[in-house]
Amino acid sequence: MTTALIAFLAAAVGVGVGLAVVSFDLLPSSGEQPSTATPASAVGCAEGEEPETLRIAAAPEIAPALEDLATRAPQMEESLRCSDIEVVATPPAMVRAALSRGWVEDSDGPAPHVWIPTTTTEVDLARATSSVQGMLRDDLPSIARSPQVIAMPQPMAEALGWPDGDLTWNAIAKLTGADDAWAERGQEDWGRFKLSFVEGVESQPSIDAVAALIRAVGAVPSGGSDSEDTAAEEFEARAQLLLLERKVDYLGQTTEEQLDILREAERDGELLQAVSALPLTEQQVWQFNRDAAETSLVAWYPDDGGPDADYPYATIDAAWSNEATDLAANAFLDVLQSSEGRRRLQQAGFRDESRQSTSELSEQDAVRPDKAPPAPEPMNVALTAPLLQAWRGLSQTGNILSVLDVSGSMATEVPDTGATRLELSIQGSIAGLQLFDPNTIAGLWEFSTNIGPNDEDYRELIPLGPLDGEVDGTPAREATIAALQSLEPETDTGLYDTIAAAYAHMQENYQPDRLNALVIFTDGRNDDDDGLSLQELQTELRDMVDPERPIFVLAVGYGPEADFEALNAVTTITDGKLYPLDRPEDIRNVFIDVQTGGVSG
Repeated sequence: MTTALIAFLAAAVGVGVGLAVVSFDLLPSSGEQPSTATPASAVGCAEGEEPETLRIAAAPEIAPALEDLATRAPQMEESLRCSDIEVVATPPAMVRAALSRGWVEDSDGPAPHVWIPTTTTEVDLARATSSVQGMLRDDLPSIARSPQVIAMPQPMAEALGWPDGDLTWNAIAKLTGADDAWAERGQEDWGRFKLSFVEGVESQPSIDAVAALIRAVGAVPSGGSDSEDTAAEEFEARAQLLLLERKVDYLGQTTEEQLDILREAERDGELLQAVSALPLTEQQVWQFNRDAAETSLVAWYPDDGGPDADYPYATIDAAWSNEATDLAANAFLDVLQSSEGRRRLQQAGFRDESRQSTSELSEQDAVRPDKAPPAPEPMNVALTAPLLQAWRGLSQTGNILSVLDVSGSMATEVPDTGATRLELSIQGSIAGLQLFDPNTIAGLWEFSTNIGPNDEDYRELIPLGPLDGEVDGTPAREATIAALQSLEPETDTGLYDTIAAAYAHMQENYQPDRLNALVIFTDGRNDDDDGLSLQELQTELRDMVDPERPIFVLAVGYGPEADFEALNAVTTITDGKLYPLDRPEDIRNVFIDVQTGGVSG
């Protein structure tokens, strides 16, 4: 499975005064030299005393308030009189990535002694990486809080009953999935309901919002189920999630970029066309509205949302830390937890650890602190990580060749359905095809015996190509559906020759950075006496398999006549997957599995 790689730009915004510096540099992209901020001289040092620099990587929304406190710290805490405190505004995902792979100063910039991300979840995600275990201390005091909310432009929120109504992530899922959510409310000019996340879902609060949506549609990965009903429900939930992801808009690679895009849209009078809803913290909504000229964002407080943004103060134990930086880190924490420190953070739109509202928050009608439900429990990273993996798997693009059995046995009628095996498998294939992303490369073959132009056991119906392209002047998806609907039962089952030829064809048409898969559907056993034996097929596949260019064979077997022993042998060699189906129409679930992370490289 491939996921979008994140590139980051470095842009210096300015330096602080006194003993502190705030830098809004992002971690530079590969090969780019980091922009560094030089701390001002530490005026409190005794003669001959060298100042100690304390570097703090902080979530961008809280960094300005921390910089302000850092300039006051020497007057508030004697032990900091000879310390330079450098606050670096850095999206938490960038810190996670740098710590996980091993901090490289040439590319990542000077390493921090303290990390203050948006939520404890991000610390837990970093700790899940073996290289970070033991580097971040267990004690994670919260220096501020801000409930995570669903943010909406005020006119849109009012159309849904704000401020007196309630809104949940479950409702957001339904609104996003509907094609006419605004039209049926008399607002055709707003277009479709646009839910916006950060690219790659790498930033809070998009991470917790995705987890909330997955829970809302009931698509929590279960690791498989022995219950047929439960498995069917899970596939349906995953299909809903797949359709939902197709309609999500991704804006910016960080929450800050996302908000900058929306600020520009608001200045241009186009906010209502740019977004309908997005996950933010209460403080981010408050800050956006301070900059907005015409249209405010309002905050809904969902009772099925994620935990508060709690801004944990994570001291880093690493080779670049020492006793002096540890002492300075502890002293600055004392500053942040002092009455003056808490008050300054409240002035920036945050709540303190008690979660009580503030006069600053109450100044904005668009923020309704009284509506905030009790703080949810922190998320279990053991559950969060697979949820994120499942969501990111939805956007993978594939290079997929489907090969359907049209042998005579496929004309067998399935009891209690009034349809044949082939007719039901066609229905399932069409339903699965409808779930594919338009960027998917897809092709279609049929196989029996001696049906090809040179008496091959297979015949190409739709060549591999993008679903948003054309086949002989017809949109590719429509052409593929028409080809499926034209299938008719033929003669015998040339299974082994077909698998070998289809695998070789996929090798010739391999696509890097995509999921390359060959899906074979059959209800029978190979009965082509003139073709390859199973042993010969296994030998050919072993010779063709290239670990650097993986092609997964997904073998779908239906009915008691299917040769599951042979299919299992083929999937084992190709690191693929065997799907024994009770009903041919359930081939749809194979496509759902492929698109939701059931097969990955």
